[in-house]
Amino acid sequence: MSGSNLFKLVLILVYFQFININYTEGHRNVNENAVKASFLPCNFSLNYSTINVSSSASTKTVSVTVYAGTCPWYSESTVSWISTNGSGGSSGSFTFSCSKNTSSSSRTGYVNVSTGTTTKKVKVIQAGYVAPPSRPSSASITYLNGSTKATKPSASSGCTIYWQTSSSGTSTSDAASTKTFTSNTTRYLRQRNTSGLWSSSRTVSVVVYTNPSTPASPSKSYLHGSTTVNKPSAS
Repeated sequence: MSGSNLFKLVLILVYFQFININYTEGHRNVNENAVKASFLPCNFSLNYSTINVSSSASTKTVSVTVYAGTCPWYSESTVSWISTNGSGGSSGSFTFSCSKNTSSSSRTGYVNVSTGTTTKKVKVIQAGYVAPPSRPSSASITYLNGSTKATKPSASSGCTIYWQTSSSGTSTSDAASTKTFTSNTTRYLRQRNTSGLWSSSRTVSVVVYTNPSTPASPSKSYLHGSTTVNKPSAS
């Protein structure tokens, strides 16, 4: 073999060796990247970090936003009075339920959202139980000619008594001490405390009376030594 042909053969062998090295390195890089990607933490967020709930039993919804690809996640509670079992593989939402708090003290629990490598928490603060106010005492009634006045009783400490047009009314527009009515009607009194809780209602039945008209003049009969007076017919 001539020297020039030998040189060409060497170049061809070097070329194919270079291609083989690059091909192997490329596949190794792809495989390494795939392995690295499988261990990368999911990038996600929650629309709440803290939620305040009332003492009553309630259910709330939390949104989960996943920013790239798939991200298997699940929700779990850290306390017995919160229940949840949400899960997903991408953006979505889950609910959690709180049982009624019968204690006067507030309580705090957490809902964890985990992906296996990352955990984010939602802090849940539940208010303590506040008893509703007692039903108001009866209103005092004053009857006048053609009208009736109804005066509401004194409210309990920290409460305001409001007039309502229905037994379940929750209007705070009428807190007048005394109301005057000119026709028969029914009203209701309810107390509301500073926590926004309402009492049961006290019924106020209003009846309006009018004085009768002045009687007609009596008829008279004059006799010897006496006079008879006859009353007129009543209205």
